[in-house]
Amino acid sequence: MKSVQEYVFNHRDDFQDPTRVGDPTRTELHWHGLRHSFAQNMYSELRASGIDDHEARHQVSEALGHSRESITFTYV
Repeated sequence: MKSVQEYVFNHRDDFQDPTRVGDPTRTELHWHGLRHSFAQNMYSELRASGIDDHEARHQVSEALGHSRESITFTYV
């Protein structure tokens, strides 16, 4: 995850929608938003594949590098 975070930080201008920058009604691209989207998408895919809620949250928690699964609840 750290390498992805560094990539996003270093290349934000390459894929940031310029119409979002400075527009108070739209959210700019930030690492935390991407992380949140990743967690939600991973959780949804795991659940759709038949994995139960607890195991899906556990897998997302591990992918995010959380030491406590309870932190993952804010993402999914």
